[in-house]
Order: sequence, then structure tokens, then C-alpha cells
Amino acid sequence: MAAARTIIVAGAGIGGLTAALSLAAKGFRVIVLEKAERLEEAGAGLQLSPNASRILVDLGLRPRLVPRAVTPEAINIMSARAGGEIARLPLGEAASLRAGAPYWVMHRADLQRALQAQVNDHPDIDLRLGCQFEDVTSHAKGLTVIQRRGNARQSELAMALIGADGIWSAVRNHLFPDVQPQFSG
Repeated sequence: MAAARTIIVAGAGIGGLTAALSLAAKGFRVIVLEKAERLEEAGAGLQLSPNASRILVDLGLRPRLVPRAVTPEAINIMSARAGGEIARLPLGEAASLRAGAPYWVMHRADLQRALQAQVNDHPDIDLRLGCQFEDVTSHAKGLTVIQRRGNARQSELAMALIGADGIWSAVRNHLFPDVQPQFSG
């Protein structure tokens, strides 16, 4: 397929997989490069507010996520001194109706697993595990992205490259070598 309809995403975490699904929904061919040989459980629990869950629902993930998601009825803010309730934020069905999407709590690994399954089922997304971004060159036809799997190198024409490869991003390091993440304290 022509570079004009291909976008490469480096990183198959929550951001990279969600980006791939969103782009494919808009008619792009997406190649996701992930240096890990397989996606493994990492992280802890996530709170997904309705603005986040709405995106996931719109991408068709509701059937995969509902069995793993918890929908809390409310958030109670309690006084440490008096032990009483200071405020209560209703969630559950009331928040879902008000916001148009649920407030979910789930494990990060469950979300990533659902995203990966959705990506695997999409005909316009090619998830390449054990394949990492190595280099990119810009030219009149778009970009040439070099990827590596073991000792084998392969080039791919694309119209864009998205670096969703985490805090130690190889894409950022390649494009902006002087910019490094800074500990915020």
C-alpha cells in the first residue's frame, strides 16, 4: 500500500494500541512496532473517566472491557480528622447517563490485553512484536522507517511516525537526541 495511507506507531502500550485503532477507524493502514516479543502484564489499576471510556467504547471495545471493568457507585471524600464524609461524587449509572459513557476502574494489563485483541482482529493493523524502530528518513514521498527484528532490517514507507514507545523513547531519542526525560520529583 502507498505511503500516503500508512502510519507507523512505535510502541504497543495503551497509547500506541489506542492510536492504531483510532487511525485504522479513519481508514489508515497502521503498522505497530513493539520491541518486546510479547506484551506482558505491567502496571496497576487505572481509573478511566467517561472521556476516556467513551473513546474505547467508540472503538468497539465495550464487549471486551465490560467483563473486566468495575463501575464504582461513588467516590467518597472523607475527613482524616473527623472520619466523616466531606463530599460524595456519584458515579455508576447516574454518571454514565450524565456523561454518556461509564466511569471504569480496571487493571492496566486487562485494558492492554483488550486493546491487543481488538488490534489483532483489525485487518488494517499490522502488530509486529519483537520488531523495533531503528531509524527514520524524511523525503518527498513521506518517510522511510527502518525497523529491526534480530539481525534483520526492513524499511517501510509511511506518511507519519508516532512515537508511543514510553519514557525512554527510541523515536524521541533519534529525532531529538538532546531532549531527555527529567524526573519531576
